[in-house]
Amino acid sequence: MNLKNSILLALLAVLLSSCIVVKNDMIEVETGKQVINLSPKPQMSMSDEIVRSHSGDMIAFLPQDWFFINILDQTSEDIFATAVSPDYTMAAVFTKLNPSPETLEIVRREGVIGLARIFYDKKMQKSAGSLKQVGNTQKIMLGPLEFGKYSYYASSSSEPCHSAVFVSNSGNYYEYSLLPMTFRGKQLPTKEEIDILFNSILATIQY
Repeated sequence: MNLKNSILLALLAVLLSSCIVVKNDMIEVETGKQVINLSPKPQMSMSDEIVRSHSGDMIAFLPQDWFFINILDQTSEDIFATAVSPDYTMAAVFTKLNPSPETLEIVRREGVIGLARIFYDKKMQKSAGSLKQVGNTQKIMLGPLEFGKYSYYASSSSEPCHSAVFVSNSGNYYEYSLLPMTFRGKQLPTKEEIDILFNSILATIQY
């Protein structure tokens, strides 16, 4: 099996995991009014490799030495960019979801918290209800930009996946996810390193 297929299978194992059973398919919502403010600057060195949506209404940058992999013809049509770390232990996946009348109403009422639920429910449907959320959905502010963050476990990794959703100025729905990969048997980054990595990529997103 070549490297490209190995990466694809590893990503699919995370995105479409089917071993962990959860009690329900509803994402937990932060009921309080707490908003998390993060530093608008990355905490690690970033490269000049740009993630750009097809319509050009969002961009992001990759960490130093990360690179894109071309597996888009074998994954969901919603995914428009996938990149991996040099040791193939982490992957960043960028997804666009076309709004429908139902999702437009949910986002109008609930903002990024509702949008996070929409993306999570979509994953749950694809995985036959096999994901397990970690904690509550959080609203994150990076300067003037607003995101909804949630985390969940897939059966293929002992570390959670992290996702951040947002609405571009053009009204498009996007999600950035950071996924651990174990197909090469290498040690994953620590929880602190993963948090820094997730927040650093998030800090580069512009929309």
